This record gives sequence, C-alpha cells and structure tokens, in this order.
Amino acid sequence: MFRRRPVVVRRAAPVLGAAIVGGAAYHAGKSVAQGQAQNAAQDDAMASMQSQQDQLAAQQQQMMYQQQQQAMAQQQAMAKQAATPAPAPGTLTDEKLAQLERLGELRQSGVLTDEEFAAQKAKILAS
Repeated sequence: MFRRRPVVVRRAAPVLGAAIVGGAAYHAGKSVAQGQAQNAAQDDAMASMQSQQDQLAAQQQQMMYQQQQQAMAQQQAMAKQAATPAPAPGTLTDEKLAQLERLGELRQSGVLTDEEFAAQKAKILAS
C-alpha cells in the first residue's frame, strides 16, 4: 500500500513577519513624529507673525495718538492767534514807538530834514 506522504507546509519564518510589522510600525511612528515637528514649527512661525502684527498695531496706534496731539496743538495755536486781536491801524505799539524815537534821533542829529521826518512819521502812524 501506498503510504501517503505527509504534506509539509512550510511557513515563513516568524522572524520575517515580525520584521515586517516592526518596519511598518517604525515608519508610521517616524511619519507621526515628523508631522508633529512640522506642526510645532508652524505654530512657532504663526506665534511669531502674530507678535509682529501686535507690535505693528501698537506702533500705528502710538503714531495716530501723536498725530492727534500735534493736530490739537496746532488748532490751539491757531485759535490763540485768532483770539489775539491785531492792533488797529493808527494804534501805537512798542515797535512803532521805537521807530518814532529812532526818527527823532535822526532828525536831531541832522540826518533827516523836518519834511523827511514828517513823511516817515506819517507812514509809521498810518500803518
């Protein structure tokens, strides 16, 4: 009689299967770690950009405040200037008095004649 030979099925070495599973797990872990590192770098870059934007906004606010202060100072100066009345023509001011005194000295020293003195005096008083 024939004896049947037992069928021997060779199985792959258990080490080979473990190596495949281990390699896949390593690759997956490495990919996750790289993704986390990229996310951390992106988060840092975004935080840096946000900080720069905040600084720029603060600088803009400060510049606007300074411009407003300058505009207010200019308005106050203009209002003060407008509130100070100009001397009416024919009014004697310190400057006019000084000019008249100088004319008097020139007439007394003989530099100006009486007619020249009178003409200059009339100009000064009319202004």
